[in-house]
Order: sequence, then structure tokens, then C-alpha cells
Amino acid sequence: MKRRQSITSKHTKGISEETNFHHGFPALLADSFEVMENYYREKIQVLNQSLHQLNVMDNAREIAFVCREITIAKQGLEKAILKKQLHILKSR
Repeated sequence: MKRRQSITSKHTKGISEETNFHHGFPALLADSFEVMENYYREKIQVLNQSLHQLNVMDNAREIAFVCREITIAKQGLEKAILKKQLHILKSR
């Protein structure tokens, strides 16, 4: 019996690879702090949407994975916001 891979795991497969790059900061070529901030906000939104499509009875492992990815993305967003604020303070 083959195990069927769900749509969510296909979409989140690349996400886990990029978030493991540097403590929540993927190999992102960002020319500004706003780009990094928007990246993380969109990533959180996409993960939340995929989370709402999952069923606890059928997708418990995927739910745990997506929740971990949301936590990592939120940490990345916090770091991006802090770096943006530090940059603003240094430029004054």
C-alpha cells in the first residue's frame, strides 16, 4: 500500500529546506528590510492557509510540521523587524 503524499507536504517541502539555512533567515536576496519583512508575512499567511485545510484525524504530522514552520517564520519576522529598527536607529 502506497502512502499518498498530500498537497500541503508538496508545498511545504521547499519551505523546510530554506528555513534551515541560517536560523530562520533563508538564502534570501533582499535589497531592503521591507522585502524580508514582506517575505515572512506572506510565508506565514500561506502556512496559515494550508493549516486551515488540514484535518487533525488525517494530517496530525503535517499539522505539527506546519505549526513549527509558522513558529520559525514568526521568529524570522521578528528578527527582520528588529534589524530594520536597529538600522533606522543607527542611521540617525
